[in-house]
Amino acid sequence: AGGSRSRMSTLADSKFKILKKSIASSSVMAVIGLLRTVILRYMEYHVSYDEYGKDWNFFLTLAFVKVLSSLVLCVFHIPQNSWVLSVLIGTGYQITLSYFGLMETLESGVGGVASHINGFFNANREGICSSIGMLSLYFAGLSLGSLVFRKRTVLSETIKLWKILAGIAILSWIGTWQAQIHIQDPSRCFANITYVVWSLAHNVTLLVLLFSMEIIIFTISHIKESSRLPGDELVLVPGGCSNCFVRNSRTTCACLIPAISKNQLLYFLLGNIVTGLVNQLAHPHENAYGVFYSTCFMFGYMLVVNGIICICFTFRWTAKFW
Repeated sequence: AGGSRSRMSTLADSKFKILKKSIASSSVMAVIGLLRTVILRYMEYHVSYDEYGKDWNFFLTLAFVKVLSSLVLCVFHIPQNSWVLSVLIGTGYQITLSYFGLMETLESGVGGVASHINGFFNANREGICSSIGMLSLYFAGLSLGSLVFRKRTVLSETIKLWKILAGIAILSWIGTWQAQIHIQDPSRCFANITYVVWSLAHNVTLLVLLFSMEIIIFTISHIKESSRLPGDELVLVPGGCSNCFVRNSRTTCACLIPAISKNQLLYFLLGNIVTGLVNQLAHPHENAYGVFYSTCFMFGYMLVVNGIICICFTFRWTAKFW
């Protein structure tokens, strides 16, 4: 009995530490979100209230989802089967939207007041409520990540993963089609179940395409029929990019993907800042630019954002301090 109580106490302490760490990391997102709201209001920058509401934004959604997911995992400790939580949360949220009046509240406001006034919830109802749908999408991504980031050492394992992802993509597109017919169209504003399934289908399809290219490139660059025996496995390079990174090598990987992965938050912030600068300086919603100038804007945007992130990667700078 004493040993059982000790194990329960240790488990409770572990969950509390995880929750505390989650709150600490998400507080950074919350601060960024609040600063963004204050700065945009001070600059009188045009913001559409129909997406997140008056004061809410994507950074606050990230913080909210992070804390809420940690609370859910503390109660239901099944990170390996987080797709179950995704289905339960997404289905429950959609039922609330369709059958318990939440959809009407989001569209017409609390008490039928459609404008974003009369209280914090009414002013930010889209962002707050859609966070539940985003939580379902988060757990779907968590389950997907457990598949994608699993260690693979031979090409046959990558091909097996490709087959699983292709199956998930096909089922997700079918689910999106059926949800549009029988439930409603996908809505990012509400983050309904159709949007969640569509987002899953879209992103898994991109993963299938990326792994297809990885398999093709690896096969072309590594197969030498004269040096291989029938039945030999193709060994993947462990510990980094399989195309240009060799374990124990002093050469830094030259790919853009690890550079972005090292500073994901900084990359996202840079994208937001540069987008805001373009909107403020060029006023694209007021001026019609030709193909040439629009292309120049896009190239300049990608050059600045990716250039800064590559410089940070080269000098091993990271924006994460918590």
